[in-house]
Amino acid sequence: MLSRGFAMAFLPVVLITASQTPGCPREPARCADSPAPVNESWEPAADQPDREIWLDDLRQRRNTFSQLADRVTDELMLGEIDLRAAVDRILYFCLQNYPEHLHHVTDVEPGADIRIKLAHSLVRAVRCRLEERHPELDPRPVLARIKRELHDIDAQPEGWK
Repeated sequence: MLSRGFAMAFLPVVLITASQTPGCPREPARCADSPAPVNESWEPAADQPDREIWLDDLRQRRNTFSQLADRVTDELMLGEIDLRAAVDRILYFCLQNYPEHLHHVTDVEPGADIRIKLAHSLVRAVRCRLEERHPELDPRPVLARIKRELHDIDAQPEGWK
């Protein structure tokens, strides 16, 4: 019993010392078939010849996404589609064509699920669209409808399945 207590008392000291030892790996060892760490930067280095091609591709994908997002926001604002349908359209487009938007939404919007984060983003987009492009309209009925849908989504995130 005494040796167990002695070992438990010095275990934190050993772990701290081992983590500060030069040459001691800080990351767990990877298996040969495990994936390599993901490079968080999507942008190629400035000296790479593919940079211009990469930027053109990104610009085209962003412009296409922007057109879709404008259409979906207008349809949602006019009540032609509900919030769940709008989220699904944006999500599936982004998964296939513009995943960068999903990364941005994940960092900015509240929620535990990407769909909930996209729903919050769309509500904000409708609010901004009403303020910027349709100041003559009363935004309260539209925002009330969309916020009810958002509340339903927040209350039942498993409803997406």
